[in-house]
Amino acid sequence: PMLSPPAKRLAEKGKWSTPPRTATAAPTAAPADDPLVIAAAQTAGQQLPPEGSYLLSARLSRGTRGGRGGSVLVECLRLKVDGEDGAMWIDSNGDVVATKASYRFVDPGSLALERVPPSGKYTGSFMDIKHRNDYMTLTFTRTVVGACMVEGSGKSPYGPYEMSGSGTRNGDAWDLVLVRTPVEEAQAPRVTYKSCSRCGKQWSPGKMY
Repeated sequence: PMLSPPAKRLAEKGKWSTPPRTATAAPTAAPADDPLVIAAAQTAGQQLPPEGSYLLSARLSRGTRGGRGGSVLVECLRLKVDGEDGAMWIDSNGDVVATKASYRFVDPGSLALERVPPSGKYTGSFMDIKHRNDYMTLTFTRTVVGACMVEGSGKSPYGPYEMSGSGTRNGDAWDLVLVRTPVEEAQAPRVTYKSCSRCGKQWSPGKMY
């Protein structure tokens, strides 16, 4: 079953650009016979991500989107939740950091959902203090019949992130639980320039003046 929405809501404040990170004990490993367990705290039956990460529960199913010019409908897969707020990204406290999260996968040759969802690029958006585009590249690996694990990466206006999670077959659709963990962007190495004490001209190391 889909998870009930959390009680607290901070989406209007855009409070998820700098997630808290503190030293915590290593998460409990999943049992060998159940690789789909996500080690995370639980409150009132609600699954939460580890501290510093964010969780999305949504349903992946067949749908359509407008083609070029909006006159032709194109088949696609939609990852979303119906309702006024749609799918929500929540933090480790159960607070809502973004609403109306919706993603689509468009590839006419790879829309089958029978065995496992198709891997590839899922494009979409979410709402916090404003509408923001978001892009995820997801890889689905079957674990047992009707279940899979998810890995991937992506980038939002807040920076790059890694993805993990699990999926469960639900009729003709898949219920997915995705965990997003921000990662630090690689910084370009700092170059220290040398300068001439007489004329002030600068040059990079390794070059003759």
